[in-house]
Amino acid sequence: MNGGFAGGGAGEGVATPNWYRAPMRIGAQVRAGKGLVPALERGAAMGAEVIQIFTQSPRMWKPTQYGPEVLGAFRSARRQDPTVTATFCHATYLINLATPDPELAAKSQACLAANLATASGMGADGLVLHIGSHRGRGLDSVLPHIAAALIEVLDGQELATPAGDRLPCPILLENAAGTGGTVGRSFDELATLLDAAGKAHATTLGVCLDTQHLWASGIGYSSVEEADDVVCATMPDEFDAVGQVFVDFHQVSDDEVRDLLATPPGS
Repeated sequence: MNGGFAGGGAGEGVATPNWYRAPMRIGAQVRAGKGLVPALERGAAMGAEVIQIFTQSPRMWKPTQYGPEVLGAFRSARRQDPTVTATFCHATYLINLATPDPELAAKSQACLAANLATASGMGADGLVLHIGSHRGRGLDSVLPHIAAALIEVLDGQELATPAGDRLPCPILLENAAGTGGTVGRSFDELATLLDAAGKAHATTLGVCLDTQHLWASGIGYSSVEEADDVVCATMPDEFDAVGQVFVDFHQVSDDEVRDLLATPPGS
């Protein structure tokens, strides 16, 4: 899990961006626990600079209710913690903004709004979202519905956040693994989604890059050259048109971490 950008050697012929070789913050997924603050304490105990939290069961619709005092206590603890510098939340897996079912669409939007309200109340740096599946209808047919749902949820958050209190929490669209009718399986699709939401939401809508999903979609990064192609070439080309910095957040799977730890230095 990475709250910043990874460093490396710029690929031949690729302009080096100003954030290249920037420090990379490393963290982990931690259990929220009662009161949320224990999650921060677990992250700090393991030396995590970034933590990700599910604020409710990821496979249930009912959100966990946190009162203002709990959310305020987490924000206060985060400000005072010298180790954890960023907090991300992950939305419920059941959400499907691309569904053709009106009842499921309404339920998904309401759940997303509840998840975002909690993340915003915590002062989180982003809420990671799996967009869902169009179930064979194609992205073009569901794009207006996805964009409208995202805009409505984001606008509702901005209205609920008192001016000068804290910045609204952005929604980070996670790339999909590329199976079935999943939405967000390519850079093109993610760029299309950001573009559909409009530049008015450029600061509250971004992207989470899941490296396992990237690999499953056929985008290689096993060499320095391939990784440079992904970070320095493909992403800016795709996302400059909508004014977005591409990677707000990386997710790295347990298997990838084990592979990294098993790789001898210099390999």
